[in-house]
Amino acid sequence: MSQCSGKITFYEGKCFSGRKLEVCGTCSSFQQRGFPHRVNSIRVQSGAWVCFDHPELHGQQFVLEHGEYPHWQRWNGRGDRMGSCRPVGMVSRGTAVCIPGGARVGLGSLQLRCSAEMGAQVSRCCSLCYGMRPECSDCSFSCLLISPGDISECSGGCHSLWVLFLVVLLTRPRCSQHGQHYRIQLFEGSCFGGRSMELTEDCSCLRGRGWEQPHVNAVRVYGDGAWVLYEEPNYGGRMYVVERGEFGNFRAWQGFSANVQSVRRVINYF
Repeated sequence: MSQCSGKITFYEGKCFSGRKLEVCGTCSSFQQRGFPHRVNSIRVQSGAWVCFDHPELHGQQFVLEHGEYPHWQRWNGRGDRMGSCRPVGMVSRGTAVCIPGGARVGLGSLQLRCSAEMGAQVSRCCSLCYGMRPECSDCSFSCLLISPGDISECSGGCHSLWVLFLVVLLTRPRCSQHGQHYRIQLFEGSCFGGRSMELTEDCSCLRGRGWEQPHVNAVRVYGDGAWVLYEEPNYGGRMYVVERGEFGNFRAWQGFSANVQSVRRVINYF
């Protein structure tokens, strides 16, 4: 197993005893793998994982990073029920290259022509995809992921320059650069309305940072790092993992409510 291959082992008994189940990727049902829904200890050999107390990646979430958990209380559980799991996503970063409109850029057998007639259907801004900000306030950058080559084609209207983001996914595991750039934006209202606050570091108490309400109704995650939202201060209560993307309401991160009073980065992968 390579250093970057995620692996987690579940044990039926406490202190790593009894039957065990080794998982190296998403497992939507422990029962289908012949393992009971009772888990009393866990070893995370590598990677960071989100575990769920129900099958099909539903129910209460538990975030487990590299280390040993000899009892379910160590992962903040309320019992020994566990039904499914998945690794926290690991994403490579890209390189930005500014080129004049009309120029050609080649990558292997792929040739892209940058022109004003592209008319690409865009999905999200580059700052969301790559945790970067446009240099000029009058730029409106957009991004489209071109499959299957995983190359993002971006355009902006600043001084007739086109911005091409090349996201080259190498054959080696993609986790080597994960978690280098963390940025999250919290919104008081759903659909990204109302007051907002941006964080790049852990925060054990949002109220202490001036966030007056005990709830967060929308979240944008930038960059390549995952975050954990907690219902209570000091990283207590139910937890929810959010990775790069947009979450317009608490149901988008499978929350039971909009209560969020502390947040932290997922940083311990290996």
